[in-house]
Amino acid sequence: MDRGLGKRARQCWLVAHVASSVGWFGVAASQLALKIIAHTTDSDAVRHTDHLTAQVFDRYLMIPLVLVALGTGLVLSLCTKWGLLRHYWVTAKFVLTIALMIADTIWMGGWVAEAVEYTASGGASAAPGYRDTLAHLLAGSVVNLVAILAMVVLSVVKPFGRTSRGRRVVRRVRPA
Repeated sequence: MDRGLGKRARQCWLVAHVASSVGWFGVAASQLALKIIAHTTDSDAVRHTDHLTAQVFDRYLMIPLVLVALGTGLVLSLCTKWGLLRHYWVTAKFVLTIALMIADTIWMGGWVAEAVEYTASGGASAAPGYRDTLAHLLAGSVVNLVAILAMVVLSVVKPFGRTSRGRRVVRRVRPA
């Protein structure tokens, strides 16, 4: 059933994958909480601290956790019966992970850096563009959390069945 992984190795990879994914979800939820606090507070000092914390979470937690989740997911998909392109749910999780990784690195990281700059000198609420940046951060955090939840649903429900490639592989292994 598993191509190249013994039972213990598969279990170790699976534990690493689930742990990194849960960590990723936790950081995304924390990021959303920070954005909500920054959006609702009247204190520029609190906003600045929130954005600095979000920047640290992004650089030192979010990106490494996404990379570990991606790497362990690739190992599990390539070395088990699921395959990377054999089932729609695995392919969808892979595409969502890559999309979130790119979006988080390019857009969210840039918006957090902008928010830190806006709040560094105080008076952020009066700075032109700060409210737009804050709205982008809030929306991006919601999208992140919803996408990660969608990946959890995909992992549990495993919808849509096999891809055409997966059906061909099954026909080759089990001729009619």
